Amino acid sequence: MVIELRCARPEDVGRILRDEKEPADRSLIDHWSKKQHLEAIDNEATIYWVIVHDGAPVGHLIVQNLDDPNDSAFLRRIVVTLPRSGVGKAAVSKALDYLFRIKKLHRIWLNVKQGNTASAEFFSALGFVQEGTSREASKIGDSRYVSMDVFSMLVNEFEGDA
Repeated sequence: MVIELRCARPEDVGRILRDEKEPADRSLIDHWSKKQHLEAIDNEATIYWVIVHDGAPVGHLIVQNLDDPNDSAFLRRIVVTLPRSGVGKAAVSKALDYLFRIKKLHRIWLNVKQGNTASAEFFSALGFVQEGTSREASKIGDSRYVSMDVFSMLVNEFEGDA
């Protein structure tokens, strides 16, 4: 599968906000405001990619903390509007290839909300290892907290085929 990762632009944010409101993704990700998305696009320590398949945008992927002195970056978010199509796997593989081979990072880590079995299985199948749990680390609404499972991949665990 051929996909492209291109840098997000401010004019992409309207579509990104719509994509994140899709019922399949709504409860799985932390929702950002337009301002937060625009700040992330402009942040030099963040890579904010639009996922393009067959010439059309079909999602986005955000990697933060590229300025970490320990060469460890945070895969903040991936949203794909074509579930179970292989686009997500291709996008993450391409991103990992860039982050490990070009940016020379040592570690990529991410959080998965507990109970999100599909995402946990997706990242495990890509080679991410579950390290542990951050208990009640994410606030939902005014009074509910959810724990996050922490996954990571080290450069020597990456088998790039992107």
